[in-house]
Parts: sequence; C-alpha cells; structure tokens
Amino acid sequence: MATQSSWNNKINSSKSEITLNAGTNTIGIGTDASANTVNIATGAAAKAVTVGSTNGASSLALKFGTSDFTLASATGTVISALDTGQVTMPLRPTFRAYRSTALSNITGDGTAATIVFNAENYDIGSNYNTGTGAFVAPVTGVYNFVFALYLLGFTAATTDLLCVMNATGNALVVKKFNPRAVAAISSQEINIAGCCEVKMIAGNSMSIVLTVSGGTKVVDILNSSNYSYFSGQLIC
Repeated sequence: MATQSSWNNKINSSKSEITLNAGTNTIGIGTDASANTVNIATGAAAKAVTVGSTNGASSLALKFGTSDFTLASATGTVISALDTGQVTMPLRPTFRAYRSTALSNITGDGTAATIVFNAENYDIGSNYNTGTGAFVAPVTGVYNFVFALYLLGFTAATTDLLCVMNATGNALVVKKFNPRAVAAISSQEINIAGCCEVKMIAGNSMSIVLTVSGGTKVVDILNSSNYSYFSGQLIC
C-alpha cells in the first residue's frame, strides 16, 4: 500500500505525468470539511493549465463564497466579481477625453476639422491620443463611442453643419443640418451630440470630424469637460 510520503513524492515530481481516471466515479480534491488551501499549477515556471472539456455534454461550474472572485493575467486583474453580483473588467479599453481650452476659428468655410480633445479624465490602456484626437483600437471587437460639442460663432451666412464619427474606412454621419433652422443666429450657439457602435479591427482609429459651410472660418468649440467631450469603450 502506498504511504503518504510516497504519494507526496509522486505528486510533487517535476518530470512525471500524473493521470487520475475516475471512470464513472468522482475525484475529489480538497472536499473535506476542514479549512485548507488548494494550489494547482502555482509554481514559478510557465504552465499550460486546462480545466474542463468541450466534448459532448461537458459542463464547468466555478463557484466562490463571500471572499469574491478574480481572474488575473500577468498584466493585472482581468475580471473582478463580488459575491453580491457586481462584475468589473479593470483592463477593458475605455477612455474619456475633453477640451481643456477653447478651439477658435476651426471651420465655417467648409473646412473639415478633426476635433482634438486635448485632456483626459481617464484612458485605460492608453489608446486615445490627445495630440491627434484619435482613438486606436488595441484589439478587434465592437466599440461604443459617445461625443458632445458646444459650438459658437455661427453667422447668417452659415448653410450646413456636418459631423461624422470617422472610423478607419467608415465615416459615420451622426449630424447633418442647417444650424440657422434650429437656433437663433443672434445666440450663435449650438450643442450637438451623437453616439455609435462600430466593429473595429485592431489598429483602426476613430475620431470626430466637424465641417461647417457657407460662411467664413469663425466657428469655435467651447472648452469644458461637461460640454465638449469624446468617450468610448470596448463592449464585446
């Protein structure tokens, strides 16, 4: 009969393969009623760990109590789940940028102006460029974007406003109208906003492009984190 010591020597062997085939029975690890710690493949060397199977009617259940659950990589925590149901993904690409200073005379004469939101509230993954106004997708997936602009300086000569969310190879028109038809020219102010979901390939970019036509180059963008901003995140 194998002793406790001989079993330990086999289980801790770095050069042996251990196979436990239960057949129609159940294999239990750490199923006793006492408090203990179960470590699987936690050594310093690189490990390839497989749990579960995709064959047939296989199923997998991961369960935890009141001490919460985390899934981590070498980069950090990927998923954090509380026992009360709240789930966060701390490394999900997410950003919010805004204008910290006003932009003056950027369009009005038909100039297509890429809006550079030069300051950030947050940028998980550092994928938004405050110098160019572009978000670059770090991975392929579906992203959701939202923006708002507070515009000043319209004149009676203004005939058209066009704002697009400019994804690589796909310009999405989100606003197109005659500002004179929706706002009193005497106020010279209009607030616009838009959003979209778009499939992006890793390396594709997204930026906001504004074109106002019919007059001279006198249209400004007001600076404020609450008025003129651009945000987005990977959703799946």
